[in-house]
Amino acid sequence: KYANDFSPINKQSSFAELRNYSRSYLHHLFRVHEPLSIRLATLQNLEFYLQLMKNIRSNIRLGRL
Repeated sequence: KYANDFSPINKQSSFAELRNYSRSYLHHLFRVHEPLSIRLATLQNLEFYLQLMKNIRSNIRLGRL
């Protein structure tokens, strides 16, 4: 699915690596078992969960949760 997707891994990321590397490059890194693939995926996952928790805390403060 991502082999020919040259868009950034996450164009809104605060990490330059996720804005500069493409999804196709990440796909390639996983296929060749390159350790960088795990680092990039971990950065994406951590950023996702940090943003999720920030949104949850904000909604709790606003009484929406």
